Amino acid sequence: MASLKLVNKTKNVEVAGFVRVADSFFARAIGLMGKKSLPAGEALWFKGAFLMPANSIQTHFMRFAIDVVFTDRSLVVKEIVRDLKPWRMTKPVRGAVDCFELAAGSLARTKIEIGDQLHVGN
Repeated sequence: MASLKLVNKTKNVEVAGFVRVADSFFARAIGLMGKKSLPAGEALWFKGAFLMPANSIQTHFMRFAIDVVFTDRSLVVKEIVRDLKPWRMTKPVRGAVDCFELAAGSLARTKIEIGDQLHVGN
């Protein structure tokens, strides 16, 4: 299976060249806990489901800050959170179904804004 990439189609910019998918309860519960870092150019995609949208996250037991992008089902950006420190929680984002966790600083580098259209593919 080829690796997935995250692209900001609105700005024609690659956001992450390697995307891991967390689409099970266990994968979503573990997330980035226990990791020492999230390298630039990588992302963790929390795919929401009908009864389990990824409209809020927590960084308990994490060792580093992250940038977070919340999207609707069509991957249109609903909210962004920059430099979310360990042991924090986000407020639920209305209309968000999925979210992407990125290395801190990724949002500034890729200039993602609310309303941008993202795409995940090979």
